[in-house]
Amino acid sequence: MASVREAIEARNERGEKALSIFVTSGFPNPSTFVDDALRLIDAGADVVELGAPFSDPLADGPVIQKSSHAALERGVTLRSTLEFAENIRAKSDVAIALMGYANPILKYGVDQFAEDAKNAGVAGLIVPDVPFEEYDDFFTPAYDGLETVLLTTPVSLEERTRAIDEKSRGFVYC
Repeated sequence: MASVREAIEARNERGEKALSIFVTSGFPNPSTFVDDALRLIDAGADVVELGAPFSDPLADGPVIQKSSHAALERGVTLRSTLEFAENIRAKSDVAIALMGYANPILKYGVDQFAEDAKNAGVAGLIVPDVPFEEYDDFFTPAYDGLETVLLTTPVSLEERTRAIDEKSRGFVYC
């Protein structure tokens, strides 16, 4: 299984750019989602970012908000997102990053989620609503072995961006 960092570095070493594709988990159809994701991988995706649907996806724009809402209406959950990841992993070694929100992970159980994500073959996690100042409280030692991708902005102070870069694993989202 490739890590997110390894997937990006492998492309960069060849003078190429890595292609990371975001898909809302279970959208447009949960029953065909894994096959749809595998087609994206066959088309050249180096990293698949699975967006776990959430009722209030503040870090996402209107298109992803709508797909998240539709996936929730079709019964897609954080647990089924992990099952999708596991089914993709069974057929591909592409790097899988899971993008989700803190509230569903807290409800799931922070440490249990980390273990289940690792067991499903998830390489990295993006949880945009966990403030940097709360990183150590949220990402417990159970997250060792998962690349935790942190976020910064173009207007973040250089000192803060460097601190985010130090903690982030895989890449830094800007």
